[in-house]
Amino acid sequence: MDLPERIFVLARLPADGPGEGAMRLYTVAGPKEGRLTPVFSSIVRAAQFLEGAQEAGVKLAFDYVFPTTPAQLSAEFGAYEVVLDPDARELLPAAPPPQPSP
Repeated sequence: MDLPERIFVLARLPADGPGEGAMRLYTVAGPKEGRLTPVFSSIVRAAQFLEGAQEAGVKLAFDYVFPTTPAQLSAEFGAYEVVLDPDARELLPAAPPPQPSP
């Protein structure tokens, strides 16, 4: 897949804070027990994805939108399958239905 020179990912820091190689990417379950990670060609695309998730009722756990390059992403997170500019409703699992109040 051809990616732009600069891409953006949803990143999460571990509870003990930042460190060398400590960043984790937001992922969803993919085919064959793989992990899919959304990447975005712009901050605007990332914001549209987050808005779509919110509209679908899906809460995403992430700390920031991190700029990177395809080479850096591949070197540090090569096991992840990249999905460029995905639609949130198509990539994310459905939000659980609301629970009735007791």
